[in-house]
Amino acid sequence: MPAYSPERAAAYAAYADRNRPVFSYALQMLKETRPAGKYVMDLGCGSGTYLARLGSEFNAAEVLGVDGSADMVVFARARALRAVTHARIRVVAGLSNALPLADGSYDIIFANHLLHCAEDLPGTLAEANRVLAPGGSLIATYHYCELASGFQGLAGEVVPLRLKSAAEMLADMPATSFDTSEAYIRTEEEYRLALAAAGFLTERDVFTTPSLVEVDPSYSYVDGVRIQEATLRARKGPPLG
Repeated sequence: MPAYSPERAAAYAAYADRNRPVFSYALQMLKETRPAGKYVMDLGCGSGTYLARLGSEFNAAEVLGVDGSADMVVFARARALRAVTHARIRVVAGLSNALPLADGSYDIIFANHLLHCAEDLPGTLAEANRVLAPGGSLIATYHYCELASGFQGLAGEVVPLRLKSAAEMLADMPATSFDTSEAYIRTEEEYRLALAAAGFLTERDVFTTPSLVEVDPSYSYVDGVRIQEATLRARKGPPLG
C-alpha cells in the first residue's frame, strides 16, 4: 500500500467525488444485495467518498471503512463525522490481507479500486472471504490488463497510476504534474482464478473502459498492455482445497 500525504489524500478525494458516475455499476450491484439493516464494509475506503452514502441511501446497520493509509483514515473519519448517519460509521486502519476483524462479521464488502493495487491479491481475497458472513457478498471494481501477443511476461509487474492534484481535479484543469500510485498488471483470468481459489462464486459482472481522468494515457497504452475495468458481485463460498 503506497504512502499518502494529507495533500495526496485530498487529491484522491477530489478524484473520487468527480468520478462517482464511473462507479454506478458497483452501486447498482450493491442495491441488489439489499443492504438495509446489514453490516457493510468499504474495504480500501480511501477518503471515505461512499461511507455516508452507504449509511444513508442504503440504510446499512453499520458501515465500516478500512484503509491501510493513516492519512486516508484521518481524512475519512473527518468526512464521516459530517454525515447525518455518523453514529453508524466507523473507520479503522488495517491492511487488506490482515484485517483486524472477527470471522463472519460483515454481510457485504464493497471494494472500489482496491484489488488492482493489492500486492497480495490472494491474501486480500482470502481475508475478505473470512470476514464475510455465510452467503455474504463482495462487490468490487478493479482494473485488469489485456496483454498483446508476446507481452505475457509483463504479468505481475507494477505500473504507475497517476492522479492530478486536488486543485487541478476540482477545477477540471490540465495536469501540471501527476501524483503517482501503483497498480499491478494482472489479466482478467488471474482475477477470476484468485477469486475462485479464495472461495468466491461470481454472480454478475460488467466490463467497461476506465476513465482516463484517473489513468494517464501512457499507462493505458504502455507497450503491449491495454487497461480495462471490471465490476463484479460475488458470493462467499468455501475456499478451494
